[in-house]
Amino acid sequence: MGFTRKNRTVFQYNNFVAKIYGDNSSLVEYDILKKLYSLFRNDPLIEIPRPIRLTNVEKYSVLVMERINGLSLSEYPQLLSIKDGLLSKLIGTVLRRFHDKATSLKNFRKCNYYTKKDDIIRYLDSIKPENGINHVFYKRLMYRVSKVKSILRDLDLKQSILTMNTIVHGEFYYSHLYLVSGGIGIIDFGFSCYGPRFIDISTFLQSIDFSLKLRVLDDDRKDIIKTSFLQGYLYNEMDQSLMRDLYVFYTYVLINVVIDYLKNMNFKYLPLQLYTINKSLKIMDHNLELIKKLNDMVGR
Repeated sequence: MGFTRKNRTVFQYNNFVAKIYGDNSSLVEYDILKKLYSLFRNDPLIEIPRPIRLTNVEKYSVLVMERINGLSLSEYPQLLSIKDGLLSKLIGTVLRRFHDKATSLKNFRKCNYYTKKDDIIRYLDSIKPENGINHVFYKRLMYRVSKVKSILRDLDLKQSILTMNTIVHGEFYYSHLYLVSGGIGIIDFGFSCYGPRFIDISTFLQSIDFSLKLRVLDDDRKDIIKTSFLQGYLYNEMDQSLMRDLYVFYTYVLINVVIDYLKNMNFKYLPLQLYTINKSLKIMDHNLELIKKLNDMVGR
């Protein structure tokens, strides 16, 4: 079975996976897979695919790795909602364990995210429309950006577990996870980088909010999945101040998602891109309301 995603084509076989890249990004994934597999090979909760080899063929590179044997949450997302979010709590626990152990890995590429409010505000001030960007969506985005800047200026954004640096997956969507014996298997490390933990936490929440496969669930069921995941990750640190900061960072991540899609509009993927942009803007509005409520609670 094969499918194409972004700059790579993936072929899945019984015991291994072959990823064909049109550039040299396979070198990055191969390097991080070797390090992560070595780090987690005996971990009882986390399974990382073993990289087998990397081969260059003309302008292409082929990365071959073992295939994780388990239930793909991409194929069975309904598992996330069973037993009041028990599985999503396990995923949160696994991600925290992954981040904590991966801090030992050094000399890796940096993520393009800031953690201090002044730096984030300067970045948001720098956002300008570029040639080819849809100005209707840009105006809708900048309306939300102005609200985020206003909130940030009055906010005491603390450095916390959310901003601690480690190796992050970069696309910690539920669709990149497998339910395996005793824990969780994690795949697709092509966007991994060294940076703040809120990136992975936000992208998991994003995958729940955006999922077309989970649209059969009402908002209450989705909230249970997200809350259980956060409980698994944050343990006893989950207070109103930290939750407020998390949704600020989540909104910051969504702003970057929209900018990336606006800069890379492709007619072939236009329906999905428009869905993602519109959904991002809608979730931003929800997050901004939640941030205000949480900030009012913190101030009491």
